[in-house]
Amino acid sequence: MFKKIFGFMLIIFLLIGLLAACAPAEPNEPATEREETQQEVNIRFTSWDTAEMLEAYERLVELFSEAYPHINVSLESMPDGYEEKIFTSVAAGTAPDVFLWWNFPQLVAANAVESLDAYIGVPGGIDPELYYAEVLEHSKVDGKLYAIPNAATPRAMYFNKTIFDEAGVPYPEDDWTYDDFVDKAIRLTEGDIYGFVAEARNTYTLQQFIWTFGGQVISEDGETIDGIMNSEASAQALQWYADLVNEHRVSPAPSVAMSLGGGTEMFMTGKVAMFESGTWPIREFRAMEAEGFRVGSVMMPSRNGKRVGIMHSSGLVIARGTRNKDAAMAFVTFVGGEEGHRESGRMGFALPVMPSIVEELGLADDPLYGAFVRMVDYCTVTPAFMTTEHWSIIDAEFANAMEATILGQMTAQEALDQAVERAAEALEIGR
Repeated sequence: MFKKIFGFMLIIFLLIGLLAACAPAEPNEPATEREETQQEVNIRFTSWDTAEMLEAYERLVELFSEAYPHINVSLESMPDGYEEKIFTSVAAGTAPDVFLWWNFPQLVAANAVESLDAYIGVPGGIDPELYYAEVLEHSKVDGKLYAIPNAATPRAMYFNKTIFDEAGVPYPEDDWTYDDFVDKAIRLTEGDIYGFVAEARNTYTLQQFIWTFGGQVISEDGETIDGIMNSEASAQALQWYADLVNEHRVSPAPSVAMSLGGGTEMFMTGKVAMFESGTWPIREFRAMEAEGFRVGSVMMPSRNGKRVGIMHSSGLVIARGTRNKDAAMAFVTFVGGEEGHRESGRMGFALPVMPSIVEELGLADDPLYGAFVRMVDYCTVTPAFMTTEHWSIIDAEFANAMEATILGQMTAQEALDQAVERAAEALEIGR
């Protein structure tokens, strides 16, 4: 009997030891100091990027491999149908260990990604103080961190110096207003050259104008749009935007802009004097300088002393239940950390989300990047998509309202009233 009890206890101790050996390491133990992470590990990293931006990630993977030779990173590009494919892989249990994302409430609602809170403020983990607070907030849902920011950009205004000079119009400066903007756009519109290109096709781009007018598109708790999306202030902002096309005629209709290659192409080919966008085309603009392309950038204008910007941001997330969480965490903290942002900043692919790196690279004083750095402080309002997992349904109706207003089929107020009614119906059906 004693032998049986002894044998049984021996098995129990062996099982406990085995389980302890298999248990994941505590997050406060730096990955570089753990013996188990020195074993070769393979992880997958998926991005929506192609071409030059993908080359940037290839460079970051190369640098990461030098620091962590035991972690093999497979870089995958999925430029088409990215969101659908990611959700399909999540449902099938084949999601990549690390992938890029932007609409975090969707992922959290699907229980698709790991919370990173346990890695905040621990050795080898995440130091929130290193990041712009405005950017880090974009990676949170209900106060919990789900991503490490890898790229971000506010929106600012580019202007073609040659077109301004030929028209005798002074360059815009940071203290300019909405009235100044419209006045310059009118004076710059001549022949086949437009003063501005209005190519917003959804609420993300338009929100900065709505906020500056004092409006909103959804309640802070993400529950209400009636009386908010179709408020007088929101309608005024949309009508003002549509009037750039229909009343002032300083911008082509969106369909015409698309036929001319879109805003970026029109700006690069001298078809438009002012172009509102993020930092994405700066590398291409710089490459064109040798051919005589002269471009400047300035902060978005203000209205009645008020200026509100919009922040575009993406982050690196870790798939829920990944078998390689420690390796994945090492990768996201590297690419989304100081080393990664320093390298991507040097390559000019995005605005680093760390003030220290921005200062180190002198971007605040850069003639093109500087306006975007200054706009960060004005990105103080939470974008609508971060308030509800159902935003895509609401946004689709808002986009219809924008199109109807810009085409002159309805007033902004009529279009937004209709959008609110249809969104409410769609949400009820969806639930």
